[in-house]
Amino acid sequence: MLRLLRKSSLLRRQAYVEFDLAALFEAEGDAHFGDFVLLYRLLHRTRLPQGTADAPTCWLEYYHQEALQQGNRARDRLRAGVEEALKILAEGFLRANPALPYEAPNQASALYADLLHLVYRLLFLLVAEERQLLGGDDLYREHYSVSRLRRLVDRREAYTDHEDLWQSLRVLWHLLRDASPQADGQPLASLLGLSVLDGALFATIPLDNLTLSNKDLLHAFFHLAYYYDEEAKTYRRGQLRGAGCRRARLRLREPAG
Repeated sequence: MLRLLRKSSLLRRQAYVEFDLAALFEAEGDAHFGDFVLLYRLLHRTRLPQGTADAPTCWLEYYHQEALQQGNRARDRLRAGVEEALKILAEGFLRANPALPYEAPNQASALYADLLHLVYRLLFLLVAEERQLLGGDDLYREHYSVSRLRRLVDRREAYTDHEDLWQSLRVLWHLLRDASPQADGQPLASLLGLSVLDGALFATIPLDNLTLSNKDLLHAFFHLAYYYDEEAKTYRRGQLRGAGCRRARLRLREPAG
């Protein structure tokens, strides 16, 4: 492994770019040539400062500052998308479920908290699936994964009043939180090639027992999968992997210490 470290103000985490040299040079043919070009262009002597005087203006510092700005822009776009998704989901649940399982006077705040919880689930699974961290077999990918919603948002015929997409998500939530062993000693999640996920993210919330139409679910998910490009005046598909995350061999990250 080759790491390019940068001094960071963070006490518990380091910022670095990591290259898997074995994967780059032992690959057959030119399968990883693009990664090698990226390594060469990033670590070439011309990218480094000549001394302390020009360090703030060297190419590596420019790349770092540009990455920070791109991260801020992506965060702002995601925030706007989450806000829009929350509104659409709230309206969709209200239409499909006139009697919500929340009591006054905290009905609105409780509903908002659960909607945000639901959006966090979707984003977590979408990123995990994009980075191939979750596992799962073909049955999972075709019928239960969150990534299939990303495919369906582009198909207008999928925006129906049926509830099958939401029902499949309810099944998924249950599998990811239920560690109870079955007859073979494995949890139900193993049927889809998944592991049970610890933590509160998939703990039962009142929304899990409600219904939601495919139309409202996909409309909300569209704003998580796409962002509006102000310059081009059009929607573009969001990239959740992050710059430089190519087949998990090159990573730009600030890992937990």
